[in-house]
Amino acid sequence: MVQRAEVDQSAEVRRLKTDLRRVTEERDILKKAAAYFAKG
Repeated sequence: MVQRAEVDQSAEVRRLKTDLRRVTEERDILKKAAAYFAKG
């Protein structure tokens, strides 16, 4: 049972890291877009 929980946990960590990378990229793109339009 413990092994199953560890597998679920590592899968969750992997998924969260993927989500974090995507969200970080989106944030960086939005920051660049905001700076671009602020110069206007």
